[in-house]
Amino acid sequence: MRNQDTVFAERRKIYEENNKIKLYVETVGPELNPVVFTLKKDAEYMFAFENPRNEFPSQIVYTNPERKKIKAWVAGFIGGIPQKQEFYFVRE
Repeated sequence: MRNQDTVFAERRKIYEENNKIKLYVETVGPELNPVVFTLKKDAEYMFAFENPRNEFPSQIVYTNPERKKIKAWVAGFIGGIPQKQEFYFVRE
C-alpha cells in the first residue's frame, strides 16, 4: 500500500503454442503466481484472453478505442461474486 492505493507489478508475454495465441501473466513479488490465458476472440480492435480455471481474473480483454489509447479490463469471480476492473492506457 502506498497512500492508501495498492501498488503492484506484472510481467506479461504473448506467444504462440500449438497454433494458439497465449498470454502469460506473472505477478512480480515474493510469491510468483503465473497464469496462462488463451486468445478466444480477436477482432480489429479487441483481443480477449480466457482461462476459465482461474477464478480471478478468468478473462482479460484489450481494446483500442482510439489511436493512442488502450482500454483493458479483467473479469472473473471473487468469492462467487462477479467482478470487473477496468484500466486505461494513453500513449503520449
